[in-house]
Amino acid sequence: MARALLVAAGLLALLAPRHASAQTPYIIGHSVGTWAPISGGVAHPPVAYGVFPALDEGAVELPLPFPFSWYGEPQTTAWAYTNGFLGFLPPNTVGILRPPRTVPSPANPMHAFIGALWLDLNGGATAAIRTE
Repeated sequence: MARALLVAAGLLALLAPRHASAQTPYIIGHSVGTWAPISGGVAHPPVAYGVFPALDEGAVELPLPFPFSWYGEPQTTAWAYTNGFLGFLPPNTVGILRPPRTVPSPANPMHAFIGALWLDLNGGATAAIRTE
């Protein structure tokens, strides 16, 4: 009986989900500097993708100046979302985008993204998505 339980536990462990991992080792570093907001560049007005205003739940399509490899797939377009993340797929027009459990996973509404500052941000009257 104990052996059967041990075998069953081992099989369940093999079926358990694994953590996402990048195919390329990324190095994270930091530097000290003085904050300077972008004052020039191009302002891109976001487009609402759900039932909320564009500065709350919006995105801007941006062509990339060079192909960017994400999980081995070259990306030439990105969408900057008003909630602090960059995606490589157009926004889902149904509901609110929530952080997925596994990345990448086509089962998620948003699975190709970089979510460094993913928060429920709500831009004010002077908010803008800018590129420089």
